[in-house]
Amino acid sequence: MENIKTPVLRVENLAISYKMRKGEVSAVRDVSFEI
Repeated sequence: MENIKTPVLRVENLAISYKMRKGEVSAVRDVSFEI
């Protein structure tokens, strides 16, 4: 018997950046995960 569980949360290609006075800062780029 297989015990396959479906993820509760799936995130694909997450990108987070912050606008600063001197330009944009990339905090996270192209991150994917499942929980």
